[in-house]
Amino acid sequence: MRILEEDRKRGIVKLKIDSTEDLIWLYYLIEKDDLITMKTLRKVKPESQRADSGEMVPMVITIRVEKAKIDEYADRIRITGIVVSAPEKFGIKGKHHTLNVSVGDVLEIEKSWRREHYAIMEKALERSEKPRVLLIAMDERRATVALLDNFRLEEVAVLSSRSASKEDLDSYHDSMSGTFKELISIIDNFIKEGVAAVIVGGPGFFKESFLSYLKEKRPDIAEKVRIYDASNSTMNGIRELIRRGSVDSVIRDLEMTKAMEVMDKFLELLARGSNLISYGIEDVKKSVQYGAAEKILISSDLLFSEEHRDAVLEILADAEAKKTDFHVVDSRSEVGEQLKMFGHIIAVLRFPVY
Repeated sequence: MRILEEDRKRGIVKLKIDSTEDLIWLYYLIEKDDLITMKTLRKVKPESQRADSGEMVPMVITIRVEKAKIDEYADRIRITGIVVSAPEKFGIKGKHHTLNVSVGDVLEIEKSWRREHYAIMEKALERSEKPRVLLIAMDERRATVALLDNFRLEEVAVLSSRSASKEDLDSYHDSMSGTFKELISIIDNFIKEGVAAVIVGGPGFFKESFLSYLKEKRPDIAEKVRIYDASNSTMNGIRELIRRGSVDSVIRDLEMTKAMEVMDKFLELLARGSNLISYGIEDVKKSVQYGAAEKILISSDLLFSEEHRDAVLEILADAEAKKTDFHVVDSRSEVGEQLKMFGHIIAVLRFPVY
């Protein structure tokens, strides 16, 4: 979860939902009579047309909340209320509307904030801290390097290639190799400082040439690199990479990789008949209570289930208090499908409980 804008005097916060887990935090923030503003789709029909006709039109509206419900089948929150603000030409003010909030959506909340609301939001923000990512926009003439640290973007280097004609192949390759070596040195230093991934973009095939060079010279770095298209090699190219969703995609991959590592460890222990695992709500709950759980995986469909949500949230609260690492996994992913076989929740333990 990210705070995009905040005005505490007016009680307004603009948020972006970055993960399935964020939806749960949002659910506990929203109350009756809150004002929620976001972009939505609404069926609009001219008066001359029949009742079942019309088209879905995108618009920004504000509703006064009557109720909020978790949709356990679609990983979203459905917020229903009365429209208090909308484009006048559509004539929907005073009518009911339901906002569907999913991962990636931006919404504005206006409410009477209490201390517990700010505590929920702070916890969500703490859980949402993202890995540090290095971005490079490059072409044959220039390479711009920027660091994205928990959504703060900073330019850290600009390299200019020494001009060399492609007709003089030896000189051209020497120039290209020199630029690549400088970039490797920069990347290496940032990886040592904790950068989790490197995104390389730019026009043409120069970025592919750099990746091939990395695979030959530094395969350890190459495995952290993802390449995407961008229209230029300046900070505008860096921002283009972010706008196109490359960073979100890489972060999702990193988070899924962590989940897969936990699942692989769990399956390895299971195959060995080890007692350092637990699965199912009751067993995992007991493991967490005893302080035995080291890592937990939870399927999003379990967290969104009306029947089990309270029990799962109790487990997560206890895990948070005991500094136990946990991940909420999309139930539609490969790991999510595997979790279904084990009651939708598993734990790898520090020591046996039974």
